[in-house]
Amino acid sequence: MLRPGDWAAFVAERRAKCVEQQRKRGLGERWLEHVPGFLYGVHLLRQNRG
Repeated sequence: MLRPGDWAAFVAERRAKCVEQQRKRGLGERWLEHVPGFLYGVHLLRQNRG
């Protein structure tokens, strides 16, 4: 399995791109406004699996 070397940078990059990706998929502006707050409120732990 491939894993990002710098998990924090990977998560930050994905968070930064999420709104634009969802906009391209047709999510309404009203919903898009909530995405950043939701993503920054979720603690994404890196889990090491065997």
